[in-house]
Amino acid sequence: MGPRQPCLTLPTIVIPEAHAVVPEIQESSDYATPGAKVVISIFLAFVIALIVGGAAIVGRPNDAATEAAAKAAQPAGPPAEPSGGNAANGQTVFTSSGCGACHAIPNVAQGAIGPSLANIGTAAATRKPGYSAGQYIVESITNPSAYVVPGYQDGLMPKTYGQTLKPSDLQDLVAYLLTLK
Repeated sequence: MGPRQPCLTLPTIVIPEAHAVVPEIQESSDYATPGAKVVISIFLAFVIALIVGGAAIVGRPNDAATEAAAKAAQPAGPPAEPSGGNAANGQTVFTSSGCGACHAIPNVAQGAIGPSLANIGTAAATRKPGYSAGQYIVESITNPSAYVVPGYQDGLMPKTYGQTLKPSDLQDLVAYLLTLK
């Protein structure tokens, strides 16, 4: 047998999120045969993948649990008729909540994933029988699966705005959207 040739050397890898360090495989160790190095390398790659993958999902809520909680929080039938609301602040809520990433409003947002909201103040009154425009908009924000605009896919809009928006911000957002005619 000739002199041993290095098969594989792994550098030290630091994963800040997991505070884990993978040591370099030393050439001089008794078990550093080419086959052992491959097995150790595969094992370390697997451990790194578990650590990084686990770090990516730590703290994320279970989507099914989140959706169930959002549904349970929804009353049966039309929501209460919105009242008041500051339309000027509603435009700020629209932009700061990221609505414009998916919805288009001329001179405000160019989103294309969800329906355009250019004339939602008028169109909303025709979408669901028995609902006013304001009730439809409230329900569309707080329970977006209750009615999906034809041509669009259910599940794209987050179902948690009813819990994450302050009631005053929701009222302001609805007041703003009702001005879009």
